[in-house]
Formats: sequence, C-alpha cells, structure tokens
Amino acid sequence: MPDHDNSYKLLFSHPEMVRDLLLGFVNEPWLAELDLKTLGCSA
Repeated sequence: MPDHDNSYKLLFSHPEMVRDLLLGFVNEPWLAELDLKTLGCSA
C-alpha cells in the first residue's frame, strides 16, 4: 500500500479532527443533516 494510506488512517482515527474538517471546509446543506456525534465526539 502507498505510504499516504497510513497518514489517512491516522487522520481519520481522530473523530474531533474529522468533525472540524467537515465543519470548516464543507459548505453544503447536507452537512446540517449529519449526526456528528456518531463519529465519537461531541458536536
């Protein structure tokens, strides 16, 4: 597997960071429908 695969796995193993990335970079109406608590962090 490519070396970057481990970086993605590490990044997405941190629910708070995934939540912050979504909220900070995605400006789409469907984002309001997501239950970010299912990521394992408080939204």
